[in-house]
Amino acid sequence: MGPLVDNLHLRRFGARKQWIVAAQIGMLLTLCMALLRMPQFAPDGVIGLGMVVSTIIGRSLGMTDGDIVTLNLVCTAIWVPCCLAGGWLSDRFGRRLTLGLFAGISVLPGLWMGWQLKQAGWDHPPEAVDGVWPREDALIRLWWIAAMIYSVFNGLMYSVKTAFFMDIVNPKIAGTHFTALMAMNNLVITYTAIWQGSALSTNTWAWTLWEIFLFDTLFGLAFLAVIPFVKPKQIHLES
Repeated sequence: MGPLVDNLHLRRFGARKQWIVAAQIGMLLTLCMALLRMPQFAPDGVIGLGMVVSTIIGRSLGMTDGDIVTLNLVCTAIWVPCCLAGGWLSDRFGRRLTLGLFAGISVLPGLWMGWQLKQAGWDHPPEAVDGVWPREDALIRLWWIAAMIYSVFNGLMYSVKTAFFMDIVNPKIAGTHFTALMAMNNLVITYTAIWQGSALSTNTWAWTLWEIFLFDTLFGLAFLAVIPFVKPKQIHLES
């Protein structure tokens, strides 16, 4: 498919080779950036530990439906203004600095929560008794703290991540690039759900909660190393 695409020619944009390669690089970068959004407590419902793990943990801690809804509403109320603030800060202090800082800090609440669960002897979520889990008030309070702190830095990072991506795309086909961004996000949703489900299942990997949090954190942080090397290409637009 690559050679065929490279030989195509569009009258308005010229040969596609240059911008299709840029799109492919952008899609790879998108995957890297999406992986930075780990352990996911904030209720944007995309990836990380806001998916399989947090859903199970919330119930297993004895949280009611009302508790979970309230937590989601509070996290959303925190996340939205922080998202706006992140864009404002990135305009003033630079995309790379703010993205690396916010993404790096955002892993700490999840790592801390994973350690708290390990210290409490929660290697795996406990089984329900007649469909009911005992309420763990101390751990619920820690879960709230971790969720709200994560929402702050995830919100700050989220807008910077999107702006950073849009900075490096070809303006002539930015819509195509942004579609690739959304497509890669969907891919991340899929494989994150798969690996988290496999990690939690006692019939497959049977990882402990601490191991899941730690792996998610270390794997995500590894992609911060690419940020200094990603620079927008100078493109001269026709008047």
